[in-house]
Amino acid sequence: MEHTNLFLFENKAALDAAYPDGEVTTVPGVAYARAGENEGYTVLFNKKITNYTVTLQFQDKSGTTLDASVTALTPNVLNGETIKYKVVAPEVENYKPRNKEEEIEINGDTSFTVVYLALTDYTVTVHHVFSGTPITADTEVVVKDIWDESPVKVTIEPVSIPRYKAEPVTITVTGSCEYNLEYEEIAYKAIDLGLPSGTKWANMNVGAESPEGYGGYYAWGETEPNKATAYTQSNYKWYDSSTSGMSKYNNTDGKMTLELADDAANIVMGGDWHMPTSVQCAELLNNTTSSWTTDYNGTGVAGMIFTSRNGNSIFFPAAGVVGDGGSGGRGMWFRLWSSSRDSDSWNARSMSGGSGGCNLGYNKRCGGRPVRGVL
Repeated sequence: MEHTNLFLFENKAALDAAYPDGEVTTVPGVAYARAGENEGYTVLFNKKITNYTVTLQFQDKSGTTLDASVTALTPNVLNGETIKYKVVAPEVENYKPRNKEEEIEINGDTSFTVVYLALTDYTVTVHHVFSGTPITADTEVVVKDIWDESPVKVTIEPVSIPRYKAEPVTITVTGSCEYNLEYEEIAYKAIDLGLPSGTKWANMNVGAESPEGYGGYYAWGETEPNKATAYTQSNYKWYDSSTSGMSKYNNTDGKMTLELADDAANIVMGGDWHMPTSVQCAELLNNTTSSWTTDYNGTGVAGMIFTSRNGNSIFFPAAGVVGDGGSGGRGMWFRLWSSSRDSDSWNARSMSGGSGGCNLGYNKRCGGRPVRGVL
């Protein structure tokens, strides 16, 4: 016979003296003879019944105490016996337990810390990179009022970066972290249309990711696209409110063509790319055949196709315009800035086209229009 807690006492009185306050269970009538002796001893199988005290302490994940500790008693157990005890986290105002229930093993009085989590904000610092190298400043995505350590989905949106593109990415995070959003380089192609001057036109608008993409909308002589505010005279870069005139490219300085520092195609595309002059726009119109389509290459995008005698072609999507009182026209016509200003310094030359044909005209410099690069 095997017993876990086996104690030898000469009699019941000796047992009671050793354990005066505990219940015991005896195995009467079991006797063994001590080796070498005839006098027998009564063997009492003793189980002292007790309760373990479990003291619960409440802290946040940083170790800060949140509330007064409480104690609980286990059900009756055998003294010294290892048992499993379920800790059920009580409610603490403005906090959530990391684990609502936890099972612990104890073999005596125990102190246990219950960890609570608070509402917090997750900040995802986004590094915009190309081949692992940063290509613009970091941005942040902030998700507010999340239970700390709780998983939440965050969508990382790419930013507008000249010559680069990326797709939105949705990730799951359990706290503030960093994320590398990888970009790929936009491949602008120079299309040889066999023009007399040898001018080659880009295959897509500045800021677009494909020939059917609209790209960015620029005021004439500005290099930042897609203004958050309206395209108006008052917020136009070259408007001088003190003289109610143009501060550059005016009849005083006599500048008729954009300098490269103010040329959106050169700034965004780099290299020798630049916006076409009005002469180059006229050359395109006079040396190609234009045809209107409502569904370019099955993309559902309307616009004008210019096809040269050598069989090559370029496409101008019907991106319309924004601002200067003439917003609209998407899907109906295109209007593209040249790098040439008009004789009236308030206007610049532009190329337009729709289902009725194409022409070279002029528009207010402060309006937003697409830009195309040439070489």
